[in-house]
Amino acid sequence: MRGIDRTALYARRSGSQLRIARHGYGVVHRHGSLSMRGMNGGFWVSDVLNGLAIASKKAVHRLLVAPRQRRRWAAARAPFDHRTPEGLTFRLYPHEYVDSFIYQFGIYERQYLDFLLKVLPRDAVMLDIGANIGNHALYLARHIAAIHAFEPNPVTFARLKHNVASNGLEDRVTLHHVGLGDEEGMFRFASNVSGNLGASGFLRGDEAADARVEVIELPIRRADDYVAALDLPKVDFVKLDVEGWEASVFRGLAGTIARHRPIVAFEYHGHEQPRSDFDAIVAALPGYTIIDPAFAPAQASYAAKALWAIRRAGWPELRRVTDPEPRTYESLLAFPNEELLARFDRKD
Repeated sequence: MRGIDRTALYARRSGSQLRIARHGYGVVHRHGSLSMRGMNGGFWVSDVLNGLAIASKKAVHRLLVAPRQRRRWAAARAPFDHRTPEGLTFRLYPHEYVDSFIYQFGIYERQYLDFLLKVLPRDAVMLDIGANIGNHALYLARHIAAIHAFEPNPVTFARLKHNVASNGLEDRVTLHHVGLGDEEGMFRFASNVSGNLGASGFLRGDEAADARVEVIELPIRRADDYVAALDLPKVDFVKLDVEGWEASVFRGLAGTIARHRPIVAFEYHGHEQPRSDFDAIVAALPGYTIIDPAFAPAQASYAAKALWAIRRAGWPELRRVTDPEPRTYESLLAFPNEELLARFDRKD
């Protein structure tokens, strides 16, 4: 069950009646003696059952489904429409990295997206900055009120537009063919042509581009000005995936963040970006706590990951980040206050 209007439902069975009360973020269900508690409660039987279900589903997919999907993907030669288990339709291109995950696993970064569905209220308004082909936007669109998706790359934007239309989500996903930053102008953009459109991004100053990209010039709009012109009543969630352009976007979006205090998701490539980029991000997030959600030890065996899933019932471990390591952080989350973070910080 997912949050509704910044609340979650606490269901309690009494005889034949089911009474529902609002208790803010977090979910608790009680059905007789079988209980599933919120993140900071005790460990209940249904947590084990939920974890077992997650681990079993992963095992079945890894052993039975994935090998067949990989063979079919390797044999594909032309773009094709694919319907996921959730009923989403994507136009997939066989040479593309994110597309391969959608075909083989139904969606890219599933665990992370499912956690976001626990975090976001049903009436949430989202800014998806660097929407790519719509992986995140389409997966979340049926569960929240509105998404504004920004994608500057004309090739990627065409695919995004097609995917949104194919799913009939034009009423929930508003498309913006523009890049955002801290100043207006035309900037050099490196469009990846080697099989990963998601790795495309704006170039800094006189930064050189390698042979895997096609360099074009695209417009940047100042983020706060552009968002203000949309006249949104609120902004609950901002996702940035802009491949090294984060500092510019955060500087340009600082006013919007200060006004609405949304939860913010972003990447940080600590081994490639200067520490000044992270400092600029932190400066745009005063009072925020930045966390790295870990769903399982990266180098763990399948058995260890299964035990992790059983023990945590699909919830990540939230690790605070104040001094980033020289590595890629793909899914950082910034919470505007400790109270909100605590509601999702499930302890063992």
